[in-house]
Amino acid sequence: MSVITAVPLIMLFSWPATGNGESARAAAHLGGEPISVAEVDREAGARLLALRSQEYTLRRQALDRLLAVRLLEGEATRRGVSPAELERVEVEAKVAVPPAEAVDAALAVAPTKAGAPPSPREAVEARLLQQARAQRRAAFVAELQAQAKVEILLEPPRVAVTADDDPSLGPVDAAVTLIAFSDFQCPYCARVEPTLAQLRQRYPKDLRVVFRDFPLPMHKEAAKAAEAGGCADEQGQFWPMHERLFANPKGLSVDDLKRHAAELGLNAEGFASCLDSGRRAVEVQADIQAGVAAGVTGTPAFFVNGRFLNGAQPLSAFVEAIEDELQRARASAAAAASSVR
Repeated sequence: MSVITAVPLIMLFSWPATGNGESARAAAHLGGEPISVAEVDREAGARLLALRSQEYTLRRQALDRLLAVRLLEGEATRRGVSPAELERVEVEAKVAVPPAEAVDAALAVAPTKAGAPPSPREAVEARLLQQARAQRRAAFVAELQAQAKVEILLEPPRVAVTADDDPSLGPVDAAVTLIAFSDFQCPYCARVEPTLAQLRQRYPKDLRVVFRDFPLPMHKEAAKAAEAGGCADEQGQFWPMHERLFANPKGLSVDDLKRHAAELGLNAEGFASCLDSGRRAVEVQADIQAGVAAGVTGTPAFFVNGRFLNGAQPLSAFVEAIEDELQRARASAAAAASSVR
């Protein structure tokens, strides 16, 4: 992750453990004047957000384990068997020993330390079987959870950040909005682009992806590249330019940017006029300020309905957050529907 340091932060948190009264409470007095908890939180900035996100993750993992145990115990009681017997029938009996081809494939890609012998075939087979059983157990627990109509009340920390009028893909009224603060010269930002494309394909109706600029000072050509994106946007060609810039991280000089525009079929004169005037710099700075206010200190940085994901996260991290948000949206819709009956 590319980072920027020594940036003042103004943050808006939503965290269930600290209500408005707690934020207004004084953390200290200096000459009779209070320093509030809210001021302390703003000073702690992104580091505090990261800790609160970690705390939520730990709580959610613990909650999921408790739910799984109680759901399995309840189903076992309903069937008149022990929890161990239930898992034998619904998990172990429904997972076959991995085929030889799967073991061979796993052995072929298994990393080994220099000079170390390859993993024993039996160990790889046992690992694959354990993974398959864990997946089946999770699926069975999900089935029980759906039948039990579990309502998750534990709320993640959220940051108040808006899409503004920045370029986006996906329905404007999507249940989930993913706001990305990114830098065209940041290698980590380029690395996560395929993941974002996968997410858009996976959630075509439920996900809106918004791109906001956050060029870092150490990336000398990033700010002008961000302006180029804005100039292309004026001609309705932001996303082609977006792809072009990420594909050419070493071709971001002003001459390169104008060449990209011409090769993409943009009005070259209009693009050059926009880029040379610097008029898009104001919009870029507005994005930077919004990012700083949200706690962004490096790129890429993401907010999934306000939930902070830092760095080039794997697909699974985004899917977990999006699925949780969709589940919350469905539960909220169901509650609203039942209240009007």
